[in-house]
Amino acid sequence: MSATKTATVQEARLPKQYDTEFEKKLMVDNLRLAVEIYGKDHLRKQFKSRKKQQTPA
Repeated sequence: MSATKTATVQEARLPKQYDTEFEKKLMVDNLRLAVEIYGKDHLRKQFKSRKKQQTPA
């Protein structure tokens, strides 16, 4: 017998909808500040590791 693997298909997410233009601007500004403080590479690494933790096994 051979072990079969099931392919996990990731569903496409809809872009986050903000209630107001101010909320959207605030989120973008916060992301820019985080990139300035931590750096793009560090944030990308953290996002990838967090995504792996949230993926059901």
